[in-house]
Amino acid sequence: MKLSHLIETTGLYRGLDIYPDLDSALRASPFRKVMLSGVRAFVFSEDQTCGLLSGLGASPLLDVLGKPFLQRVFERLHGSGCKQIFASTSHHAEVAAYFSSDRVPGQSQFFVGPDDASTRVGLGDRLRDLQDAHTAFANSFLVVKGDVLTDLDWSEFYDFHCSEGADISFLSNSPSSASAISECGLVLHPQCSDLFSGVMSVKDCHDRAVQEGLRIALYPGPHQDMHSHTYHQYYQLLTDLLQRPHQELLPVGHEARPGVWMADGAYVSVDAQVEGPVYLGRGVEVSRHAKIIGPAILGEQVSLGHKSLLRMSVLGKGTVVPQGALIDGKFVAHGVEASLRSAETVVPLTAQEDNPVRYADAMERRA
Repeated sequence: MKLSHLIETTGLYRGLDIYPDLDSALRASPFRKVMLSGVRAFVFSEDQTCGLLSGLGASPLLDVLGKPFLQRVFERLHGSGCKQIFASTSHHAEVAAYFSSDRVPGQSQFFVGPDDASTRVGLGDRLRDLQDAHTAFANSFLVVKGDVLTDLDWSEFYDFHCSEGADISFLSNSPSSASAISECGLVLHPQCSDLFSGVMSVKDCHDRAVQEGLRIALYPGPHQDMHSHTYHQYYQLLTDLLQRPHQELLPVGHEARPGVWMADGAYVSVDAQVEGPVYLGRGVEVSRHAKIIGPAILGEQVSLGHKSLLRMSVLGKGTVVPQGALIDGKFVAHGVEASLRSAETVVPLTAQEDNPVRYADAMERRA
């Protein structure tokens, strides 16, 4: 402590943080990336989107404020130091092609399993993909669900698993209750991976582990899981990230002013009004005297017409909102809309003669 005081009072630290002990220093963000160095992660993902979301493309590539869902998962792992990812996902070929161009610098991704997503269902089958690829893991590895985002520090979870000497570790907000187990991931010793044939979920893995008499640890660390299986969950996830930005889950682009994020190529007329939290994707155009009241998300190539009003809504890629339209509390994507305030039936826009919103290819429309 005397040395720390001397360094601080003399200014020798040059603005660097001073930690009371080595353990505190290793858990600080500048050093955290080395915590999972050498640790491998297995990421699995099913196509669980339904309704409107299913029209937005492959579930692992669902856009999350400018980046695909699965890329966000990979980046969170990279932020904890994990540099080698093995993945088995739905839409295998499409996802593998997307990540073939070094989307996460400094991290390698290897996609295992067949191209036909229908031949693999559940976590047990996904783990078999890993075994079929003849990938030998010497140490315990992370198993991460690719369609759930979490603010969990993966390195702390892995460190807990190792300190407990467990065969398998789960995340739980209530260590005394197995029903509180999170679906976002687990840590598994490789010698136990062949015991989970036929299991569908992380919770099923827990039940199987109990049956097999494995040493089980429940990590009590607080964390928030964010899902996107329905359009309500998707809207909640996006607005949560806008209102409470996480350093490793920031929107793509720049913050034009507090709460208003704009991706490259987004344009807002000087006569328009934008009240955050709002995200404007690539190529978005907001015309004169248009108004946006957040939380609102506008996907790529959305066009908001003159004197239109958008409030607490999501507009999917390529949506065109004509002059004077009012959209309040709606999810609009691929020619259909649904209410974000209730579980109303999804209605095709083309069936509503008085509905001013229509879907179009924005680029073709401007040509």
